[in-house]
Amino acid sequence: MNIGEEVCESWLRHTKNCDFIDSKVKIPGGELDVIGMNSSLKRIYVCEASIHLISGLRYTANGKSNNIKKITAKFQRIIKYLKSKYNSYYTIELFFWSPVVKNGQNKDLKIVQNKIFGEFNIYIQLYTNGVFMDELNKLRVIASQYTPQF
Repeated sequence: MNIGEEVCESWLRHTKNCDFIDSKVKIPGGELDVIGMNSSLKRIYVCEASIHLISGLRYTANGKSNNIKKITAKFQRIIKYLKSKYNSYYTIELFFWSPVVKNGQNKDLKIVQNKIFGEFNIYIQLYTNGVFMDELNKLRVIASQYTPQF
């Protein structure tokens, strides 16, 4: 498990009150990073974490950026898998986490959001750059409630 997945697990546990959380879940054609379920709300939360601190998003094919194709295909696989497994019993919420997303890469993520929304009517929430840090700081506040001060 990487640090991004650990952050997502804690975030799901403490902010979405998930009663089930798993990571690196194998699905047809790949895996999803972190999934959480809140049974009482009938919600499934999926977090994809991309922690590339220097370069930002760097999905490439043949030396060229492949961010849009790779991220879109991953979310398509995830949604199809979840819909086949849980049908309409749960509402699916998607999150993409990355602490460093550069300007051109932001445009890529907006295209991915639009493609997924157009195909499945599900909006990917972007927790990138400053929003990533804001959520991390919220977790720090939560952690401080459980950690004795020295």
